[in-house]
Amino acid sequence: WVFTLARHGAPMSIGQIFQAPAVSLGPVAITYQATYNDLTNRTVYTSSSHAIGTASADRIVVVSISTDMITSTTLDSVSIGGSAATKIAEAVKDGKNTPSMWYRLVTTGTTADIVATFSAGQTNCAITTWSVTGAGSAIVLTASDTDTPATGNQPTTTVAIAAGGGAISEVMHDGASTATWAGVDEDHDTNPSGLFYSGGSKIFAAADADLVVAPTLSNTTSNNIRLLTISIAPG
Repeated sequence: WVFTLARHGAPMSIGQIFQAPAVSLGPVAITYQATYNDLTNRTVYTSSSHAIGTASADRIVVVSISTDMITSTTLDSVSIGGSAATKIAEAVKDGKNTPSMWYRLVTTGTTADIVATFSAGQTNCAITTWSVTGAGSAIVLTASDTDTPATGNQPTTTVAIAAGGGAISEVMHDGASTATWAGVDEDHDTNPSGLFYSGGSKIFAAADADLVVAPTLSNTTSNNIRLLTISIAPG
């Protein structure tokens, strides 16, 4: 799958057509910001004053939520800076729906409170942010690729990349591990209390119809490995 972006809105008048655009679009820029880990059992996780990057008229904040998850619970909502975020995609296995990526256009500020709300208490949660510019100020995110391999197998995803576009990926595992990433550059690698979260991103000058994004994990003894990759096109 590929996740594509499309600006949308009401038809423009002739006067609007000749106005200078409010946002300068171009190749995307993706910047990793921060990862927050909480090992307390909660239904609602809050990362206060979480880094979201430099303010911009077209800054989109992408949030990845990862947790080992208690069976039969779901991640129900995410807010960024007090307003609801939109879900991009999620990796689902055995009823568990994280990693899950969400986004919101946030034009001001360099930090924001990020809140993830689950249907029941979780034992842990990791909240990771990237800032994205050059994708437009109003976008539709439509697809991604996921992998939830069986025990002993490495996760892998394939996405199409537009020229000037990029990719963001997140993997989680309920056992201590390390990851060597292919396809994107590693942004974070965390082992909180025997769990494992890792993510990466990259921008590309040339198009690639079949970019393989695959973290090689040092430990694949669990069947609870879940990988999510999204592809972002320039606006």
